[in-house]
Order: sequence, then structure tokens, then C-alpha cells
Amino acid sequence: SPQYLEKQIADIKLLLNQKLVDHFAFEEQHIFPALLVANPGESTSRLVSALQEDHKSLLVEVRRLNEMLSDQKLVSDRGGELRKAILDFFENLQDHASQEDELFRVLADTAT
Repeated sequence: SPQYLEKQIADIKLLLNQKLVDHFAFEEQHIFPALLVANPGESTSRLVSALQEDHKSLLVEVRRLNEMLSDQKLVSDRGGELRKAILDFFENLQDHASQEDELFRVLADTAT
């Protein structure tokens, strides 16, 4: 139904524009600076820089998805370009999360 589709789009936009943006901002403002202070060194700096670049790239994808989600023709396509863009985005987000997990593993190993 159109109402169900509108709710799905609203949920995706909330996830992208609020929850994800807030999550990235929290990491940038609190987590990454604390990691750099607690674990000074080139490897930590490189890992944090890579994650910050990921944030920038993912936020570009968020803006693109917002535009696509506002395009009724793409939304009504029920597949195609919008579906691929969403799947690609979440695959990239999962890759990013895996890199964060790796950073925390490396830092935990150096702390013990």
C-alpha cells in the first residue's frame, strides 16, 4: 500500500539522516579523539583517518539516497536503481563497521 511504502521511506530517511549522522558525529567528536590520545602512533592515526574518510564517503551516499528516495519514479520502480543503491550503501556501511571492529580489536590487543 502507498502508506506502507511511505512509512518504509520515512524509516530509511530517519536511519540515514538522524541515527547514522548522529552516530558518525559522536565517533568524530568523542571516540576518535579519545583513541588517538589513548593510543598515540602512526597506525592508530592511519586507521582513524581511514574511518573519517569512510564517514565522508558514506555521507555523500546518504545525500544521494535522500535524493533518490524523494524521486517518486524511482520509488515506484520497486527495484532497479533505488534498490541497488540502498543495497550498495548498506554493504559499504557493513564494510565500514568491520573496519571499526578491526580498529577496536587492534587497540584492545595493544592495551593488554
